[in-house]
Amino acid sequence: MYASAGHHALPLIIDHQHNAVELSELGVAIGFLDDFEYKNHEIKLSKNQRIFLHTDGIIEMENSENELFGMDRLKNFLVENHNLIGEDLMISLVKKAITFSNDPIPQDDIALILLEVK
Repeated sequence: MYASAGHHALPLIIDHQHNAVELSELGVAIGFLDDFEYKNHEIKLSKNQRIFLHTDGIIEMENSENELFGMDRLKNFLVENHNLIGEDLMISLVKKAITFSNDPIPQDDIALILLEVK
């Protein structure tokens, strides 16, 4: 079970066919409205599926043409590199985003979590 609290960097499920699918809809960011009721969502994961969680720092990295790395590039990267696991995947993703932006020091925080159902 999970809920979205307004962050526009939605979690991704990487399925058995190596598709990367965004979870849920956005809720209001925590603390903006006192009485907002967040919707709980439930999904069932099967063996070898992955959940990828991230902050907006990775998808908001910009290149010299002010183009964002974005969700589509993130999804494509995860699909194309489905054979990588754990730290190898995370390091490769950060390197890809830094190469895209041509800036060795990201302008925002980048937090990445990869969970795999065994």
